[in-house]
Amino acid sequence: MTEPDGQHIEGYDAGTREQLIAEAADLVRAFGFTAHHIVLIGGMVPGLLVPVLDPGIAPHVGTADIDLCLSLALVVGDTESYERMETTLNRLGFTQGDASFRWHRRDGVKLTVEFFCPAGEDRPAGRAFRPNTASSPTAKHNMGGRLSALALNAGELLTADFEVIERTVELPQRKGTLDVRLRVTGPLAFLVANVEALNERDKPKDAYDIVWLIEVGQGDPLRPRLRSHNAPHLPETKSMSPCRQSGGHLKQPTASVREAMQGLSHTLQTRKHDLNGTPSARSPSS
Repeated sequence: MTEPDGQHIEGYDAGTREQLIAEAADLVRAFGFTAHHIVLIGGMVPGLLVPVLDPGIAPHVGTADIDLCLSLALVVGDTESYERMETTLNRLGFTQGDASFRWHRRDGVKLTVEFFCPAGEDRPAGRAFRPNTASSPTAKHNMGGRLSALALNAGELLTADFEVIERTVELPQRKGTLDVRLRVTGPLAFLVANVEALNERDKPKDAYDIVWLIEVGQGDPLRPRLRSHNAPHLPETKSMSPCRQSGGHLKQPTASVREAMQGLSHTLQTRKHDLNGTPSARSPSS
């Protein structure tokens, strides 16, 4: 799958969503215990959070890669994995790409996986972090010699506010059927991270993801989960949708959309530190 530029709608194919979910499930299966410290983030999230849509809501366009955020415990060595993540990636046919946090599989179905982690004092936001053997041998063992993770300001929130999504998938390469529990970043954390991205880079796909999730949030599937965090009222989006224009281009957000997003960002940021101290994983009742 070719990574789109975030500018054009035809770079995304909602039809590949199930295939990407199966690939993510295969990674989770392969990582074993380590998967308990990995949360799915990025463009795969909206479709996983809201798999059934209200009438009139177009399906999310999806993504073309898999984004994984590693927990703080994993990258600082507070927990130890059985097998190095790098070893697992190599076994699945992945090799390091142009950046040490970006890994590609070029045989069979081409796939890109990117790794992220919470920013911190020794992990500046926007820079790749690789543990040092001398200061943190356990963390170094967890990741391996070449794998790194790109530090995000919202990383701790992304891994603290997550939901457990249960799916039955057909694994790639005829590996069989698997009942999998995927840790997926929650709607509040997703909005915070994407608003930050929208303010920092020129990528209309960020605005599309935000507006799509807020539009879904006007109905019943999403709003109760945001209310559980005492989140602010979601802005009305009648004049915002659908973040597209003729010719297949994703629109730049209008002034009204950007103003609403900035207001939402300001309010959500006040919730951010509260959530960091109170993980809110909500798994389906069994």
